[in-house]
Order: sequence, then structure tokens, then C-alpha cells
Amino acid sequence: MIIGGLAVGMGFGLRDFASNIVGGLTLLVERPVREGDLVTIGEHEGRVAHIGIRSMRVSSWDNMEVLIPNAETFNKPFTNWTHQDGIVRTVIPIKVSRSDDAVMVQQLIQDILATTPEIVTDPPAQVFLKKIDEALLEFEARYFINVQVHTRFEVRSKVLFAIMAQFKAANIKPPIEPLAIEFKEGEGDFTIKKQTTTEN
Repeated sequence: MIIGGLAVGMGFGLRDFASNIVGGLTLLVERPVREGDLVTIGEHEGRVAHIGIRSMRVSSWDNMEVLIPNAETFNKPFTNWTHQDGIVRTVIPIKVSRSDDAVMVQQLIQDILATTPEIVTDPPAQVFLKKIDEALLEFEARYFINVQVHTRFEVRSKVLFAIMAQFKAANIKPPIEPLAIEFKEGEGDFTIKKQTTTEN
């Protein structure tokens, strides 16, 4: 049993090793990505620092180096922004109180997106009212940036700080979602759950 388990483990290990070697050779021959390119591989994003025979080293935006097996370049979602125009969409959900003026909120967010220089004008930024709840209004802000020039984290943070400042100036409050308290019959404890209903 032990020998069989070791054999299976070694088999999987050799398979992964071979996949990474093949992936490395493919990267070196076909060159879909080069050192210095801006890439997104699975959940990792950054600039390619080195391409080896078994793995790729990517420098992330927080100045950390991530070692990615070459096989993941082909087995996971992979985008090379350097080989494209680098224009990427960002979506930000924004919730406010149901009592706030929806038109004013939409216009405030739209004005912020229009005056943020890192956001490109083509395609244009958009703000939608996505959901109406008994306690809140949920908007969705969509905008595009050039990730070859700016990072998504940088621009998203700048937009959120601007929204917070404008909402504070306009006295727009975050929603307070109602809670439902459920007592369990015959027991001394209880649970608290968020209670929301959606209007179509």
C-alpha cells in the first residue's frame, strides 16, 4: 500500500514536472510572453522578471516576486497586456441609503470618473443603478484604464477616496441594513440575520 501510494505520488510529480518543462520550452520557442511584459496569470498580475525552463518569475504591484509554474500559463486564464492595447475595465459596486437621491448619487460618481485623469474616455465610463433594496440603492461604476501606464489598484483607490469625500460633502450615508432576530424555541440562544427584500 505504501509503495503504491509513493508510486502514485511520484507519477503525479513527474507529470507536473514534465508539464512545466514542456510549458517552458513552448514559452521559449513561441515567445507569447517576454521578460518585461505586463501579464495576468490566474490571480497573479505584474511584470515578467524572468522566464526559466520550469517556472516564470513575476514582480507584482506590491513589489513581491511570485514564482509561477510554466504549465499555469496554459492551464489558467492568461493575458499579456503588452501585446494588446492595455485597456482594462474596472467595476466598483457602490451602496448608499435608500433615502438618498439616486439621480444625484449617479451624477456625483459620473463626475468623479470624468475628472479622474487616469481613466480613459474611450470607452466611456458609466454608472448604473443596479439594485433597489428596502434599505439601500446599489450602483455599479464601470471605467477603463491603461494598465501599461497605471495600476488598477492605484486608480481604484483614488476613485474610492474621491467618492468618499464627495459623499461626505453631500451628506450621503452608507446603508443600514435591517436585522431579523430569530429565537429558537426551547433554547436560550438566538441568531441575527440580515433581512433584505429586492424590488424589481
